[in-house]
Amino acid sequence: MTATVGDPTGRTHARAESEQDVRQARYMGIKQQLASIWNNAEARLKSQKCASLEKEKNHEIDQSTNQKRMIVSNSAWLSKLTVPDFLKYVASGAAMGPLMSRDTVKTRLNSGNGMSLAEFMYPMIQSYDWFSLFVDRGVEIQVGGSDQYGNIITGKEYIQHMQTHHPERCFKESTTSGRPIGITAPLLTSSSGEKLGKSAGNAVWLDAVMLHPFEFYGSLLRTADADVENHLKLLSLASMDTIHTTLKEHSLDPSMRKAQTLLADEVCAVVHGLEWQQYIKALHYRSRNPTISGFVEISTMSGKPDGEAAMVRLSNSFLRECSPRDLLDKIDAAESRSKARSLLESGGVYIARQVNNDSDQLQFEQVKISRCGSEIRARDWLIQDKYIFMRVGKWKIYMIEMISD
Repeated sequence: MTATVGDPTGRTHARAESEQDVRQARYMGIKQQLASIWNNAEARLKSQKCASLEKEKNHEIDQSTNQKRMIVSNSAWLSKLTVPDFLKYVASGAAMGPLMSRDTVKTRLNSGNGMSLAEFMYPMIQSYDWFSLFVDRGVEIQVGGSDQYGNIITGKEYIQHMQTHHPERCFKESTTSGRPIGITAPLLTSSSGEKLGKSAGNAVWLDAVMLHPFEFYGSLLRTADADVENHLKLLSLASMDTIHTTLKEHSLDPSMRKAQTLLADEVCAVVHGLEWQQYIKALHYRSRNPTISGFVEISTMSGKPDGEAAMVRLSNSFLRECSPRDLLDKIDAAESRSKARSLLESGGVYIARQVNNDSDQLQFEQVKISRCGSEIRARDWLIQDKYIFMRVGKWKIYMIEMISD
């Protein structure tokens, strides 16, 4: 429910309010992403045989971890919080001095933009969230980025205030009587000090709809040499021995980008799953080193994500007579025939050609506008009189096999 207000930290203006259905969709999206990442992380650790964990603790992963984590919405307790209770148990624990001294508040007031009471009280609502989790579920530790330091400190002090002044509301049989602990971590930055994230305009989205796994993997491959060690240690589940060994190999020939490949493999496996990681890695390699046999192999990969780069089989009679625009439309490489024409005319379509007649090696050539005339047919793109390999944009590969009628 705090999403109806939005954290004002670091913002010079109030956030635009989102519609209820938009907030619900975002909540469900985050919930699915977190659940997927946790499951993928467990699978990744198991696939590595949990060598580091077994070395330290000498036992397998606790199989009951699924019962030890949950995703909850704060509407569960905020929807029950009445105005009198809010004033008595929340607002009474808010000291004006610390709230007024926050940089965000001072900046907004000094700039003349002002701040609503809802934004001003946001730290206390977040504090009440932690208090509710502390009491109902025994959550003693809150972890956040360094930009959440003020909110976390406010929450810690609020719980201590409630323990002192309203102890009757602080303890339940299911919780401990411990003390709240706040932990903050530095925000992820590049070696130049630039923050990485959506507010900085260089976001790497975890949602496959917003950023296809191929592009996600590619963005990690492009990590600067100066950043890759730090990112490996912070973002991957690779053991320190593996990281150090890979970094040594990387230093011998940085052009091979072994460290970046390990980073991309590890992070992609956790975010999108092992099947996606294996498929995307193979597709990246074949996109840089295209061969006929390589693309055929990718099209038949077991465990390949549904709908990704499967071989499309079209009849001899169709391929012999169809135009490039007909082909793009037929394989759903464009939303419509008009979009297919735009793709061709803008140079967004690339066709694979054999390096020579006796070679398995391919190279992609951009389809020129001059070759989009009615006299051109898809048959002109056939390789070995059987295959067409087409790339649309930077990476999307389409594979077509001609079959007899």
